[in-house]
Parts: sequence; structure tokens; C-alpha cells
Amino acid sequence: MPDESPPKRSSLPPTTSSPHRLYHLDNLRTSLTGLVILHHVSVPYGGLGLWPYQSRFHNTGSSPSLVVFNAVNQSFFMGSFFFLSGIMSSTSLRRRWTEEFLRTKWMKLGIPVVVSSLLGPPFQTAIQRLFEGKVVGWDILVTHLKGLTGVKGSVWYPAVLMVFDTLYTIMPKVPRLSFGPAMSLNILAAFLLRLKYPTGTTLAPLNVQPGYLPQYIISYLLGTITPIPTGDTPSLLTRRQMKTLLGASIASGVSMLVLVRSYPLSSMNGGWNWLALAYAMWNETTGAVIASVVLDTFRKSSWATKKWSNIGEYSYAAFLVHQPVCITIQYALDGWEAGGVVKTIVVGGVGVVGSWLAGWGLTLIPGFRKIIV
Repeated sequence: MPDESPPKRSSLPPTTSSPHRLYHLDNLRTSLTGLVILHHVSVPYGGLGLWPYQSRFHNTGSSPSLVVFNAVNQSFFMGSFFFLSGIMSSTSLRRRWTEEFLRTKWMKLGIPVVVSSLLGPPFQTAIQRLFEGKVVGWDILVTHLKGLTGVKGSVWYPAVLMVFDTLYTIMPKVPRLSFGPAMSLNILAAFLLRLKYPTGTTLAPLNVQPGYLPQYIISYLLGTITPIPTGDTPSLLTRRQMKTLLGASIASGVSMLVLVRSYPLSSMNGGWNWLALAYAMWNETTGAVIASVVLDTFRKSSWATKKWSNIGEYSYAAFLVHQPVCITIQYALDGWEAGGVVKTIVVGGVGVVGSWLAGWGLTLIPGFRKIIV
């Protein structure tokens, strides 16, 4: 892992130079946002995960293709988001005073979290009632507010990121671990946390799954000490590290296929058993391999280093609104008796376009653009 010293914070004035726009990082974030939308849309169609809408035609985990799709996504896409956020936050802090950095972060992250947590779930319940022909009243909002214990919905990511960014400004020094200890700590922490908090368990007030939190923390910290990846910088992983992780990923994956014959599938979610340990190893090693390969692809490919029109400008807004947008589409197509994969492709595609359009629309409202772009 990189061994660069972290940037100085409030002890030095911010630099005034403006770096060139890194389109490959914008494009990677845009692609990850689209993948998140497809991932969430697939959950009620036979995949695995947490999502408010439930299909009457598909049972949880009934589609092997979508289960694999969800598992692979889960291994790397949110860790990649936190890695990119670490890079951007450390770069931003070099160019701003700490107070300005925090003020901007709390505004761009905190306001959407509060608004979405307060209004998102009631809106989704109202949509459901409308499609079911039921009465929609203020009782939906009142009931939600009375039972509110913290962050709700997909905005757990900006909520956790806001905590990370705040803590980053007051840390005397970002801890640096070599490759082996960092990966071992990641796997062990994930396994141990799932003993008490099995996969699928979320904790208030941040609504985050503890079993995945070690990966998010390490990914963010790694981002803060990693030079901005370009076509000229070395890969995130050395060839030897990549071979080690790939071997561990394959070995743990094969072990999982063997162990499911001796353990119930639910054992994978957590507990003192070999299947849970194999999953912890597979998730972390596979995620590191995929994240490194994807990052290398985007920083080296000519198509990924060019500006993709203005799509990237609205990726954060699309992320913020994708849950209500996609749930609305899913309720509208609730009676469609198609296969889970087909539904994921069609509904997901419409959801991606709809989320970007809705996000763009929000930027037209006075004052919104400053927050969500």
C-alpha cells in the first residue's frame, strides 16, 4: 500500500492552484452510481439485499444470476465510492481551510441526508398507497417522524462519509498499514462484527451494516494517502499483491461452494462457522481485486479519460433521488410478469435515466444546485 504522508491541514494555508479536472474519476463515479441503481433495482427481483419495494412474483435469492450480481457488486462498489471520496477529500483539504472544507461537506452531505431521511420514506409509502388505490394522508408523515431513529434509505453513504470527513480533519496522522496487516485486519474485523451484527443488520443512527464498515474505513483511509491515480501513476496493487488476493478470492470462493453443503446458507451472514469466515475473506479479497482492476481501466483507457458530456455533473444528484425514482417505476410495473433478469435490465435502465433526469431537474430549483452538484 502507498506510504505517502498525509496532507497538512489547518497548520498551513490552502494552496491556490486549481488542478486539471480528472474526468476518469468523474466517469468512474458516474459508472458506480449507475451500478448502484441497477444493484438496488435487482434486489426484489430475486436478488439479495435490502430494498423497500418487494415484488409479488419473485422470492429473495430466487435468481442465481442476480444473487451473484449482488454479491460481486457488494464486494467492491461501496468500498470504491469511499476510496474515491478519500482521494477527493484529501485533495480538497489541501486547497481549503479546514473550516471551509467542513462547512462545504456538512452542507453537501448533511442537508440531503436530513431531507431524504425525513421525507423519503413517507414519499415512498405514499407512492405505494397511490398504486394500491388507498388514501394518502398526513398520517404517513406523522407516523414516520414518530418512529424515526436516524438516517433512512440510501443516504447512509453520505451520512457515513460526513462522519469520515469530519474525523479526518482532526486526526493527527492517518494510520498507515502495510498490505498484509491491512487486509488481514479488514477480513478479521468483518468476520468478528458479523458475530453480533449478521449481514442485513443495520445500526442507527447511520443505518450502516457493521459487517461492511471495516472495508469502508480502510478504503477511505487508503484514498486519503493515495496519490491521485492517473495514467502515469502505479497501480493500486502490485503484481504480487494482485496474485495473492486473486488466489485468496478463488480459494475462499471454492470453499464457500463446498461449505454450503454442510451449513445452511444463512450461516454465511455471520457466526462462528467456516462459511461465514470464507465469505468474509471472499468479499474483501474479491472487492480489492475488482476495485483495483476497475480503477486501472478508467485511468488508462482513452474513452474513460474524456469528458462524458455533463453526465458526471449530476451523478450525486442521481444517487440521492434514485431510490424514490426506482421505487415509483417498480410499483408502476408491479403487475409485469417477466423474469427477474429482464426486469432488472428494463426497470434498471429506465431507473438510471430517470434518476439522472430527476437529479438534473432538482438543480433547476433555486439554491439546490449549490448543494447537490
